[in-house]
Amino acid sequence: MLSLVLSILIWQATPLAGSLFTEKERAQYNEKSNLGDRMQLFGAVVERYRKDFEAHNRRTDAETFMKSLNNYSELLQLIETDVKQFPEEKKRRSKPLRKLEIELRKAREDLQNFKQNISVDQQAVFERRIEQTESVRTTILQFIFGKDLLKTK
Repeated sequence: MLSLVLSILIWQATPLAGSLFTEKERAQYNEKSNLGDRMQLFGAVVERYRKDFEAHNRRTDAETFMKSLNNYSELLQLIETDVKQFPEEKKRRSKPLRKLEIELRKAREDLQNFKQNISVDQQAVFERRIEQTESVRTTILQFIFGKDLLKTK
């Protein structure tokens, strides 16, 4: 019985092949439709990806790392699309959106650090993901602090 429970928990925490989300995250994504809940979920998913990146880096598993980066790229596109659909006023006051921005900043820093351990021919993929992360993060910052904030810097 215990092994059945453990296998179910592991299955729910393991992303499906070619999927952005684990089974549990997908269910939560489909349930949560307001800005705060969605951004909180995205923050948790980005944090999971960061842990996965670290594990891939420790194992020097470049092939799995590249697959994970491709899924991460799709996640970033989904985050950007979702953030844009909510009203401006809600985005300015959203604490989960601010926490998501922090997770994205940490993910960018992690990728920059891990890029040094990857072969030269794969570094371009890392650079694109770093730039994409920064782009989504900048979009979020513009929503939080106003569009003119980053244009003056």
